[in-house]
Amino acid sequence: MNHSIKRLLLCMVLLSSCAMTAGAASFSSQAAGTTGSDFLNLGVGARPLGMGGAYTAVAEGAEAAYWNPAGLAQVQKMAGTFMRANYVEGITYNYFSYAYRFNQTTVMSASAMMTDIGDIKRTDINGNWNNDYFRPKDAAYYLSYCYSVVDLSDKDHDVAIGVSGKYISSKIVNSATAYGLDIGVMTFHFAKIPYRLGFTVQNLGKGTKYDQDTDPMPLNIKTGGAVSLTDHLLFALDANFPKSADPYATIGAEVEMFSDRNMGVAMRGGYNTQQARIQDGAAGLAFGAGIAFGTFRFDYSFGNMGELGNVHRFSINFDLPTWKPVFKRADRTIFASPE
Repeated sequence: MNHSIKRLLLCMVLLSSCAMTAGAASFSSQAAGTTGSDFLNLGVGARPLGMGGAYTAVAEGAEAAYWNPAGLAQVQKMAGTFMRANYVEGITYNYFSYAYRFNQTTVMSASAMMTDIGDIKRTDINGNWNNDYFRPKDAAYYLSYCYSVVDLSDKDHDVAIGVSGKYISSKIVNSATAYGLDIGVMTFHFAKIPYRLGFTVQNLGKGTKYDQDTDPMPLNIKTGGAVSLTDHLLFALDANFPKSADPYATIGAEVEMFSDRNMGVAMRGGYNTQQARIQDGAAGLAFGAGIAFGTFRFDYSFGNMGELGNVHRFSINFDLPTWKPVFKRADRTIFASPE
């Protein structure tokens, strides 16, 4: 094992230790249902959700800020995304993100996620309606930083680390705020069959506080892998260890049906074992499709939530590839530098 690999493993161990310490409040069945700000677990992006949410080791483009901030290393110059989701029971939510590469090693992004539950009747303690409504809303604002660890990279692999700070605002009748943190690592391995590994800790923080009560953050530790069996076939698998529920897995695949410099078409599918465990029937299954025109991509995904209904998400993305690869090995690196 060479010196670079040892340093990489040390880095990942340290991140894991920090996560476990922060989550030591209890990763057990007794902690189920004890967290707040659960809207942070909804997921963003029609492409990732069309793959069942198996995206920790795939995360790329501006939406990487949510899934694994280390994936921002794949942004070539600037990237952006907007998603609209029609969730169950009339709930909607939106996600915006913009990412920009500053130099060879640094990418930053700003993101926002906002939910709207709609109008709810306000009743008194006896359940009587007084012709009044309230409108619960949640929002999270992210600022993300990604660093490409050049001194850990060689011709066989690249390494990136990332962090996202977030400000969370929640309003039911009263309002509450909180601050959170995500950290992530991603490695890119240029073997005969290329693969990636990812690790992320989401929602470190104290939680939202209403009056005197504090709802803990929905802490989740995720690890994942993705393999490109061919240039047009991608498989991904994530293992999730949330504080508020039992561990679960997400599995996803993407097939490029057609691709050239000007246009591409992809089909996607995925499965979430947590949703399948909670609901009956086809719950947990997800499907999606995407079509790309030059630097723009339009994505759609469909998710089945069992008796709760179906979920539809729509995304538009752009990624401007106007930077050239470094190390003079365009086919074997994800890093970029100015022209």
